Amino acid sequence: MMMVQDNRKKDFSDGSFLVADGAYSGEKNSRLASEHNLKLVTTNFTGRKPDEIYADFVFTEDGKYLIKCKNDCNPEECSYDPGNDRSVAYFQRSNCEECPYRERCQPRFLKTRVRKEVSWKSVGRAKQLQYMQTEEFSEYAKFRNGVEAIPSLLRRRYHVDKIPVHGKNRTRLFFGFKIAALNFQKLLDYINNLDSYASNEEIA
Repeated sequence: MMMVQDNRKKDFSDGSFLVADGAYSGEKNSRLASEHNLKLVTTNFTGRKPDEIYADFVFTEDGKYLIKCKNDCNPEECSYDPGNDRSVAYFQRSNCEECPYRERCQPRFLKTRVRKEVSWKSVGRAKQLQYMQTEEFSEYAKFRNGVEAIPSLLRRRYHVDKIPVHGKNRTRLFFGFKIAALNFQKLLDYINNLDSYASNEEIA
């Protein structure tokens, strides 16, 4: 996870932000970050993807009770199931029968009303899916990829996770050789690129 203050691009000019992987996503973590004037951005998505209509479902602040669905309908009754961490809401049949999102929502139709179970986590994950389609998110993703490129290269190509020595000084020296090898390779690549782009003089 990385916390960065960056004002070089307009999308980053509103302050500090946290860039992390999908394990840190969720409404709870996003709220905790905002309470500390931080923007939490998770750049990949793990687990099952919910339908994006859930991004427009409205919950109470504690994330336990559903207030409104995608079709702006309010439940007649709502309870919280702590075992499954879900909100159990009941709607009028007429509202759900005419709803354009009925097939995507897939509520359970009972005799006199409709039952819908949904979790606050699903809402947060759906919002994350929507956000991942924006230009702002792509800028954050590029930033994280740039920061993680060198550590990833050191682990994949130079195997820094497997240092066959013991002791602080020996480990530091061994790791230093790995960094030197990486820098030397980057220098060679730079020189080769200069040669490939250099203009070739024609001999008359």
